[in-house]
Amino acid sequence: MSTVETVKRGRPQTFDRDQVIEVALMSYWRDGSSNVSLNEICKRAGVSKPGIYRAFDGEDGLKQEVLLEYRARVLSQFYHILQVAQPFNQTVTSLVTFLQMDRDVLGLPAGCLHAEMYETKGEFGSLTVQTIESIRQESLQHLESWVERARVVGEISPAMPSSIVALYIYIQLQGALRLQREGVDQAHVLACFRLAMSVLDGDTPPAIDQTVARHQAG
Repeated sequence: MSTVETVKRGRPQTFDRDQVIEVALMSYWRDGSSNVSLNEICKRAGVSKPGIYRAFDGEDGLKQEVLLEYRARVLSQFYHILQVAQPFNQTVTSLVTFLQMDRDVLGLPAGCLHAEMYETKGEFGSLTVQTIESIRQESLQHLESWVERARVVGEISPAMPSSIVALYIYIQLQGALRLQREGVDQAHVLACFRLAMSVLDGDTPPAIDQTVARHQAG
């Protein structure tokens, strides 16, 4: 065997950064970001831990990159729905369509990776936590902008502050995704979401008015 052949055989494989992010994304999303160790990610991706540290400065950097990839791949579709100029109820229908996409066909796990990581953010490093918080605020801002447009044309009662309505919708979306992750029947999940959104039609329910009044007074 020649010297050249020996060198080629012993040469380590090129570290594929994108492939590692993909493996980590699907692993965290499917199994839970707190349930998959860095060693397991290395095993599944076929890379070494030193390679992870060189590419991402450790597990914190890797999880941050995974969140940014999730934002680009999934949440960008959600943001686009909220930016389309259409009646409020049509946007709600678009959100329902977004919720009911066939994840099995697309090869995507159930639930929301960002929501799952938000619930366990105390277990992560500073970079990951900052990214979790940034994405949450970005999502709320997109929702609030959508609500503001609906208020201008009289589709939502002006008695409800846009920030409160945005937070309410955000909670309903996260709840629907959580139910999906728990395996609740899809039709029931969507029915619950539509019911929750129906309180925004027409006049503001008294209970909500009282809550808003206390919020404004405080």
